Amino acid sequence: MATNSLSFVVDSLNPPEQIVRSATPVIDGRPLMDLVTEFETQRGHDPAGGYGGVVFDFGEFGPVDNYSGKADETFVLGCDCGIGCWPVESGLKAFTHRGVEGKG
Repeated sequence: MATNSLSFVVDSLNPPEQIVRSATPVIDGRPLMDLVTEFETQRGHDPAGGYGGVVFDFGEFGPVDNYSGKADETFVLGCDCGIGCWPVESGLKAFTHRGVEGKG
């Protein structure tokens, strides 16, 4: 089974006029918003893309469960305006992977 790398980038949205922090998931070195936009474009979605990191600074981001993996669907991206009007939702499942050494 292939192993993917997941990291997060916390950045400023629209600097320097507006200092608002956004968190963007990055999978194998590619921002999730780029992966989703590529997926939508290849399948003819209109509009395709328009996503940004999840922004918490405005204080109107809905229940915390929508971001913590406790809800059925978790917000993994927001819209590129930073308000959160166009979130990408995903079902997430937490698990622990442990390697096992073979004998012999």
